[in-house]
Amino acid sequence: GETSAVRTTLQAREKELMADRAQIEDLRAQIEVARKEIKGLRQTVQDMQGEMQNAKEALCSMEAQAGEKEADIASMTALVGKHEGSVAHSKAEQEKTRKAMIQLSTSLSQLQAELEAKSNENEQVKAMCAELIASQEELV
Repeated sequence: GETSAVRTTLQAREKELMADRAQIEDLRAQIEVARKEIKGLRQTVQDMQGEMQNAKEALCSMEAQAGEKEADIASMTALVGKHEGSVAHSKAEQEKTRKAMIQLSTSLSQLQAELEAKSNENEQVKAMCAELIASQEELV
């Protein structure tokens, strides 16, 4: 009877071992699945990091382009300011010239008036001379 009890105990032990081995195999399979998942996740992380790097580079490029556009705008604004200054200067010069022309015109009118006055004076002098000559001839 003792042998039978030992055999029964051994068989029970063997069943437990088999169950333990099955459980170990099951756990190994689960570990393998988890490793594959981890590998997949790492790959996804790398892919996302690559995409983020590309996005960063695209952003930097866009920022650089924006900077260039701002510089273009600043230079165009400066040009516009320069042209506005030139236009204002030209207008001021035109106004000076117009005033000078008016002054010249006024001076010319005054000179003409003076010339006419002198001419009239000359005519009067000539007339007086003619009268003098005539009166002297009468005396002679």
